[in-house]
Amino acid sequence: MFNKVSKKVLALSLIQLTLLSGVCSSAFSGPFSALLGRAFSSKVNLVIQETLGMWRPGPNMIRGESSQRLTLSEAYLARETWLGPGFREVGERGVFQSEDGTRQWRMDPDSLEGNHSPFEPHFHLEWRSPKGRKFKVNNHILLDQEKDGKEY
Repeated sequence: MFNKVSKKVLALSLIQLTLLSGVCSSAFSGPFSALLGRAFSSKVNLVIQETLGMWRPGPNMIRGESSQRLTLSEAYLARETWLGPGFREVGERGVFQSEDGTRQWRMDPDSLEGNHSPFEPHFHLEWRSPKGRKFKVNNHILLDQEKDGKEY
């Protein structure tokens, strides 16, 4: 059962998701409202909100590092949520794309080993416009190894 504080937090989270999904669906006319509706982990929601909020007009890629650390199971939930139904693996190196090709989730060996910035095990949420060929947003999300109890 919920106490008063958790009811308020849940209500605020639902309001934020409702507002954000309305903004996303009207601004991008894409499946983003459905994306956010499927995420039930508040940390996963925050990571997706961060990634959506990184988009800026212009030719350059926006690279960022999430304020959240996710466990491996949360990373897989982020993949399901970010990519939506019908996603597919691209190649054999831990790269998955949404059905329309605009969103990508990447947990390649170099990212898992921390061989590039931010030099810790992480995965990526990436995004490009429907007409774009290159990804415009690349959000790096660190993996929380302490909570997983696993080394990557």
